Amino acid sequence: MSKRNLIIIFIVSLVLGWQLLRPGYYAMHDDLQVMRLFEMNRCFENGQIPCRWVADLGQNYGQPLFNYYSALPYYLGEAFHLIGFSLVDTVKILFLLSLFLSGAFAYLLSREFMKENSALISAIAYLAVPYHAVDIFVRGALSESWGLTLIPLVLFALVRICKKPVVGNALLLTLSLAALLTTHNITVLISAPIILVFGLYFFLANKDHKKQTLYIAPAVLLGVGLSAFFLFPVLFEQSYIQTKFLTSDYFDFRAHFTTIGQLFTKLSWGYGPSRFESYQYPQTLSFFVGIVPIVSLLFAPFLIWYKRRDKKVVYFFLLVFSLSLFYLFMTHARSVMIWERVEALKFVQFPWRFLGPAALLTSLLIGFCFEALPLEVERQMKAASFLIAFLIAANFSYFRFEKYFPNMTDSIKLSGSEYNTQIKGALLDYLPATVKVIPEAKAPSAPQVISGKVDINYFDKRSNYFSSEFDVMGDRAIVRFPVMDFPGWTLYQNRGAVPIGYDIENDYGLITVSLRKGHQLIQAFFEDTPLRLISNMISLGSGLLLTVWLVVAYQKNDEN
Repeated sequence: MSKRNLIIIFIVSLVLGWQLLRPGYYAMHDDLQVMRLFEMNRCFENGQIPCRWVADLGQNYGQPLFNYYSALPYYLGEAFHLIGFSLVDTVKILFLLSLFLSGAFAYLLSREFMKENSALISAIAYLAVPYHAVDIFVRGALSESWGLTLIPLVLFALVRICKKPVVGNALLLTLSLAALLTTHNITVLISAPIILVFGLYFFLANKDHKKQTLYIAPAVLLGVGLSAFFLFPVLFEQSYIQTKFLTSDYFDFRAHFTTIGQLFTKLSWGYGPSRFESYQYPQTLSFFVGIVPIVSLLFAPFLIWYKRRDKKVVYFFLLVFSLSLFYLFMTHARSVMIWERVEALKFVQFPWRFLGPAALLTSLLIGFCFEALPLEVERQMKAASFLIAFLIAANFSYFRFEKYFPNMTDSIKLSGSEYNTQIKGALLDYLPATVKVIPEAKAPSAPQVISGKVDINYFDKRSNYFSSEFDVMGDRAIVRFPVMDFPGWTLYQNRGAVPIGYDIENDYGLITVSLRKGHQLIQAFFEDTPLRLISNMISLGSGLLLTVWLVVAYQKNDEN
């Protein structure tokens, strides 16, 4: 990568994201980022790695958040927190870093098909696209923002390994694919067609299929293997949660299609929610594609025809143009037949999420259109500078806070009303299947005595453990812990070696035990299910295999 262009991308990301450098915090739809980082930090403090169960969400009853929800951005956030950044600042750093890297990775991808100036324009176009501003400054969608950052990196790795199947490119594909698979499930789902089409196109475009297969197949398998600790529970433990809440009522995709006007003519910017027939509401979420992307969509067919003799270029950008139209089509209600027939799409929830991959595709088109212009070198430089300046100016006003809280700190965000709002913010997202009634109030701070006479000596609750000591006065007593049951919880009594049984037949599916007379110690550990244990082992094994592969390959390279 050109150092000059990398510096330009970095500067542009700072110009657009400068508000993220300010102290304090800001309002966003998904205002759970600080809490999620706090929960990840608790997992590390308690030695729960990989993190799966969090103790404070779900009204303090607990939730299997990171068994299903995007993991990698929060592991990365924990790294920043461990070196001294506050949780509030870590959220902003993660958003700013995703903005910069999205441009850097888009540049690497574009450089495979274009000259430097054209690739730089594609990168800036992707970095500055309005949907990036929606994700960062309106929705606060940290995981999706990182998903959009990683798509161009995976595509770049695919193109590189198809063109040049060597160990270094295989390593890049393995790590980038593993990163995407552990970052955002929905982004993986909606970007899969692009990844498959790009991979197939470049696989067929290069002749040495045998050598390509020898490197691509193990790279993909190892990428999936590295992500297995997260990916397999997501795929095979869905029956443990109530997924109906992820696809019904507000989250029914039928309520969130865009209109042609919202995509191409609505320039006004809003911070409101997505809602049914949102075109009627001026303050709703913005779905504007962007001025330059629209121009590229209009001119691309003519430039493809103009360049028709250059078959290699034309075929690829005709493919990109077709994919762009398809992804924009998927945001519109006319695509409802596809949504209703492909069962997995219901988990996407919001059809306008297809605007993210569409932004990358139209950014490639923008670079292609610029490349096709018959300009001399000096004029091309001036035109590139002008277009970059225009991209920044046209979108700069979108990259701003709606509400800003300059004095917000971790202690404020994690206490009082702020804390209470966050612990119930995503209550229904991963509600255990055993829960019959949705809890409306915060969980009690100690176990409840359901029957009998009991003195509670203490209660210790962590992310992967809770314990309590009781003095039971009568023959029998029943005690209920403020912890929802979920596969993995294992209880032991009086430090016994054999787990004890417990009851969960209550409204909230809370862990309930029956105790005999006397002094009783109950300890509960959140342990791996067989699937999670196997998944962890696959990830560790894949890491070892990748290391062995690299060592052997580079030893052979040294010998040669």
